[in-house]
Amino acid sequence: MLDSDDTDRRRGVFQCIKYRAVMETMDMRSETQLVPLLVTQTALPGDLSDLVWRHGIRHFKAPGTLG
Repeated sequence: MLDSDDTDRRRGVFQCIKYRAVMETMDMRSETQLVPLLVTQTALPGDLSDLVWRHGIRHFKAPGTLG
């Protein structure tokens, strides 16, 4: 059973944006570009997929069940 809805997935996208900004600010010497990864058990709806693409976030759709 999946507990997250689109609101939770949207929150995850914005967490990826926020944490990348924080990490880049903390280590401005680094030339390595940080690429956040959003992991979900479902495909993203079009508006979230566009948001992920615009902000350079990688998305991985994990299997719905494990084991």
